Amino acid sequence: AARLLPDFAPRDVLDIGAGPGTALFAARDCWSSVANAELVEANPAIRHWGERLLPLAVCVLPLRPYAAPPTRRLRADLGIAPDAVVAATFVGERKLAPRCLGLWRRWLDAVPSGVLLFSPPRADDRTALVRRCTGFGIDAARLRFVPYERDDPAALAARYALADLALDTLPYTGGDTTAAALAAGVPVVTRIG
Repeated sequence: AARLLPDFAPRDVLDIGAGPGTALFAARDCWSSVANAELVEANPAIRHWGERLLPLAVCVLPLRPYAAPPTRRLRADLGIAPDAVVAATFVGERKLAPRCLGLWRRWLDAVPSGVLLFSPPRADDRTALVRRCTGFGIDAARLRFVPYERDDPAALAARYALADLALDTLPYTGGDTTAAALAAGVPVVTRIG
């Protein structure tokens, strides 16, 4: 890739299923521009050796072993149809870039039963999310909201039991929301760039 795209100079690397970090080693060898890395690895032994091989001055989010999220709410309680395809996106309005919302709108156009599931901490955050989404042509009827219970880790994890998939918020990284979705067994849809 470095030979085919000589002007390509990535600053960030996200490696899911990182193993001991060998893909990061290769990326660093090809591109000296790499300044940040997020490595996600579920196996504690592999994570241990990877961290010993390459101490990083950046945050590494270790992925917890898979645990099915508890069921706290039913989809019907949130007005979600039984046949709906639920895409979780537990982020704030500021992470919703125009390109991201354009892609989500295209997904909603292609999947008539699709809905976006948000979990805003406050009522004004919910208002901002609705305003942002509808401003980019996403019908408010396609938005659903699950309560955000800040002081209850089990309730935060239980939100993922409602989702079929999670959507990444490109160009911003998913970070802990990506790790939480994967730890709950929810696939994350993302796009390079």
